[in-house]
Amino acid sequence: MKKIMKPFIALAFGIFALSTQASLITIDLSSGWYSYDQLGGHKNINVVINLNTLLGMPAGSPVEIDGIGWDLNIATVGASWLSEAALNFDHGSLILIPGTGVDAPGDQFFSSAGVISLVALGGANIVLSDGLLTLEFFETFDATPLEIDAILSGTLTLSTVMAPVPVPAALWMLASGLFATGLLDRTRRRAA
Repeated sequence: MKKIMKPFIALAFGIFALSTQASLITIDLSSGWYSYDQLGGHKNINVVINLNTLLGMPAGSPVEIDGIGWDLNIATVGASWLSEAALNFDHGSLILIPGTGVDAPGDQFFSSAGVISLVALGGANIVLSDGLLTLEFFETFDATPLEIDAILSGTLTLSTVMAPVPVPAALWMLASGLFATGLLDRTRRRAA
């Protein structure tokens, strides 16, 4: 009986592991986002994105972001530098500064050339217990308070991972396996 049980359990857990879902979400910023002030400034654009809706999941489901990619154009206004334009993810879980190192005004395109793991970027995965992501476009240094400092446009790509969800076939296999194990055990007891 032990020989039958071990392969079944391994097979059931294998199916549970295979049902882990990973998805890429593209967020379109092509309409242009303006940055005004430093982090938390009342004129900064703050947007809440319901990742559950984009992933086709029930409202309030947890979502984990494990990677990010960007294809963004930044155009500064006035004396602002490209290196000052930043995106704040989920109230400080991640600060993305696409123009890092470009300490000058201008109009320039920045790309990650694909999705990069948040751990590889020196951070940790962002866990959203309710699937809602808050983004804020802000300036790390505010050259002109309450005035537009930069315009951001392009796309962000998020790699998301949801908790393993057993598929119906895996549940059926698990239930039938447990039922069969119970029958074998019951038959064995009667024979003894």
